[in-house]
Amino acid sequence: TDISREEARFLCQKDAESHDAFTSGQPPFDGIDLILASHTDVDHFPPAIIGAFLQKNTETKLAGSQTVVDELREKFNGYDQIADRVHLVQPDVGQTVKLTIQGIDIEVMSIPGLVPNLGFLFQLGGLEIFESGDLGLEPAGPELIATLQAYNLPERQIDLAADHGIAFFAF
Repeated sequence: TDISREEARFLCQKDAESHDAFTSGQPPFDGIDLILASHTDVDHFPPAIIGAFLQKNTETKLAGSQTVVDELREKFNGYDQIADRVHLVQPDVGQTVKLTIQGIDIEVMSIPGLVPNLGFLFQLGGLEIFESGDLGLEPAGPELIATLQAYNLPERQIDLAADHGIAFFAF
C-alpha cells in the first residue's frame, strides 16, 4: 500500500515519555495503527504499558519477536484480550520475513544486538524507512557488519534509519 506523506506519522519510543498520554491514545498517540517492537529491553518495551495501550486502542496491531510476545503474555494480565492483534515474527539471522499489517508491507530481519533484536524495513509516506531496533553499535563488530551487508541494506536506498527499539505508526 502506498501511503502518502500527508497520511503518515512515525513516532518512536522516545516520544512516549508521557505514559498516560500514550496508554489513553491522546495526541500524538491517537490513531496509532501499528506498533513494531524490535526487542524487550525494559527501556524500549514496557509490556504493561504497551498492553494497556493495545487494550484501550482496539484497532492497533503489534508485531514483534518471540521474546516480545512472551514478555507481553507474561507481564500483561489482559493478554488474552489483545492476543488476536499481536503478530509473532521470528526470522532466522540472514533471512527475512515479509508480511503486511494494517496495509503496510514490512520486511523483518533478525539483526545481532545486545539482546535478541529485529529490524524492520518498510515504506511509509513515500519514504523507505529502516528501524534497526537496538543494534549495539559500539563498536560495530564484524558480525553486525556482515549481517547488515547480507541484507543488502546499502542498495535499498533508505531515506530514514532509526535505532529506537519500538516504533508507532498512524496513517
